[in-house]
Amino acid sequence: RMLAYTYAERMQVDAKGMIHHPVFDQSWPARSHSKRKKKEEKDSGQSSSSSASSSSASSTYSTPPSPAYKFVTGNEGLVYMILSYASDMACFWGRAKTVSKAWKKIASSTARKLVLQHKDMPWRGCCDDTLRTLKAQYPRVLDVTVNRGISVTNAGIMALLESYRSQLLSLDISLCFNLTDRSVKALSMCPEIRVLNISGCACLTDLSLKYIGRSCKKLEEIAIASYNDDWDFFSDRGLKNLASGCKNLRKVVLDGNNCVAQKGIICLLERGLESLSLRGCGSIEGDWFVEAVRSTCGSEGGNGVLKSKSLRFLDLKRCTRIRDDHIKALRDLGITVSH
Repeated sequence: RMLAYTYAERMQVDAKGMIHHPVFDQSWPARSHSKRKKKEEKDSGQSSSSSASSSSASSTYSTPPSPAYKFVTGNEGLVYMILSYASDMACFWGRAKTVSKAWKKIASSTARKLVLQHKDMPWRGCCDDTLRTLKAQYPRVLDVTVNRGISVTNAGIMALLESYRSQLLSLDISLCFNLTDRSVKALSMCPEIRVLNISGCACLTDLSLKYIGRSCKKLEEIAIASYNDDWDFFSDRGLKNLASGCKNLRKVVLDGNNCVAQKGIICLLERGLESLSLRGCGSIEGDWFVEAVRSTCGSEGGNGVLKSKSLRFLDLKRCTRIRDDHIKALRDLGITVSH
């Protein structure tokens, strides 16, 4: 019924002489018909001004001659209509498929950011074989995310880093549980990296932060959050090594790390951080933390009021040792505090 309605609708449009429908064997616009008729009259020598004007006026908006139309009715018409639609869809599909292949080729050659995950089960991430062949398919990538790569091992990450080397600017390997300090050591092949996320990698230790501080001199943002209370694998020693090597740090995420304390936090604040997230860090005590922020980030303004010269944002949610008076003291320094 839908096809019959569309068929009838198109027949009405054709009756106005505006478009051509494939249900006719042959058809053309009424104006082109009038031009052809004028040419025929001119060639045959029958050039009477009155008859020419009348024939032109009558043919300008008339329908084509009867041989141009061939109507089909009944079941034959329905079959013809369905075949016509099928041919149109086949043509459209062929063009779309060609465009899709061409677009995929262009997109893969110009892509700058990739998020890798399992085709059928996104929570599983990708595998080592995908990482080994990534460079050939996406040669210009700058940002790679291998989130929840349960099947990813050190070999896959090392192959990825070796293929992109200085080209890679951002890497997210969070929640890749099989990775060890050996994979982080391979970051020495990517000295241009600016953003790094190794949160939730339960097998990493302070040695990884030492490798990062030694190799990633241009690092600006790092996330080393812990998503489990039993995964306290970073301490003040690792933070000290990180801060001593990465002098351009601007943003650090330490959520859930209960082993970080005063010395490590002070080393990070001395780097001139703009954003620090300590959500769920139960080892952060309000008194020494406020004093550390004042001593490392505070500077007197023109009116003698102490303001933070670099630190702009603090996330202290679920920090049980931070009280309201500590939050007020931090906000008086001009810092946006989430608590």
